[in-house]
Amino acid sequence: MLVVLAVTAALPYCRVYDVEPFRNCVGTQIQGDVGIHQTLRMTADSLVKVSIFVGEMGNGEAYDVQIEDEDENAVASGGAAPTRSWYWMDIPLDPDEFNKPVRGKLYKVVFTRPTTGEPISFAYDSTDPYIYGSMSVGQDNEPLKDLALRVTGVMRPKDSSYWAFNFGPWEANPALREVIAARAEYAGVRADRMGLDWERIEATQGTFDFSSMDAELAYAHGQLSCDILGLLLYCPKWASSRVDLTWVPGDTWAEGYWRFDTCTRCPPRNLFLGVWDDSNHWARYVQAVVQRYNSMIDLWEAWNEGNLTSKYWQTPDSFYTIGGDTARSMCRLYVRLCAVADSVLDSVETEEAADIRYLPTAG
Repeated sequence: MLVVLAVTAALPYCRVYDVEPFRNCVGTQIQGDVGIHQTLRMTADSLVKVSIFVGEMGNGEAYDVQIEDEDENAVASGGAAPTRSWYWMDIPLDPDEFNKPVRGKLYKVVFTRPTTGEPISFAYDSTDPYIYGSMSVGQDNEPLKDLALRVTGVMRPKDSSYWAFNFGPWEANPALREVIAARAEYAGVRADRMGLDWERIEATQGTFDFSSMDAELAYAHGQLSCDILGLLLYCPKWASSRVDLTWVPGDTWAEGYWRFDTCTRCPPRNLFLGVWDDSNHWARYVQAVVQRYNSMIDLWEAWNEGNLTSKYWQTPDSFYTIGGDTARSMCRLYVRLCAVADSVLDSVETEEAADIRYLPTAG
């Protein structure tokens, strides 16, 4: 089966954040050396400039700006002096040599006037137009206000001929592999979403068998030269939170493959134990897989179609207590599953695989 998708070309420049001054919403930070900042969620791969709406320019002292992550590591910085009052002042940004912005993460855009501490006069919008962050004046957060600010970045251009497919275990037939390889090359396939099934890798607790996955990855990554999206999914029966071994009927076009036991399509047990507890079975599986394949895989997906509680995210009938609000309980379990995977991935990252991230499935 060949599942093909096209990734459209991205525009070279993007506006990461854009809030205009609103009516007479202006303020002053008396301690310019302490500064003001706006929290935002990154949507660019690199940053070009920021533009702040300057109020009263004061004595003309320069504004310093630094864009930093939650650990106060700067990814870009710059500075400029205002030439007049009440205008948009552009500040070009210099990227940090080692720290790069990561799309999806939260960052702070911090403005100061550090030389003499000249006050910062600024504009803002009091209608809370930006949902991913808010403005702070010094240490005082203003959760319903957003700074009048523009942040411009660049997204890496995507080749419109970049295609992906889903290579599955049913392609184990050598003759069929050759057909797939030829068709993939002809179509320009360059990425593969590969299921790293826990139930296949650790069918018996504590015994990891990567032989079939090694072969499939070598084929997709080596012979087909595909980028790999590693799909972390499903659980073996010994780690299941279901004791009801109910079989889900298969689809008519693939009766044999799509039939499955519901106890392998449900939240694993012990998700809420510490990430480094030996009995957090999901964490140990993710750790083993990532340690083995982090040189070949730099993008990860947690579970498959976790929104389908009728199929791939079955409600537990043991171990977890599911209250009256089943949807909320199942969401809580899925969020915890992603959080555990994220913690393990962060710990296993190496200098060679510094772009490892996970993607919760969109379903």
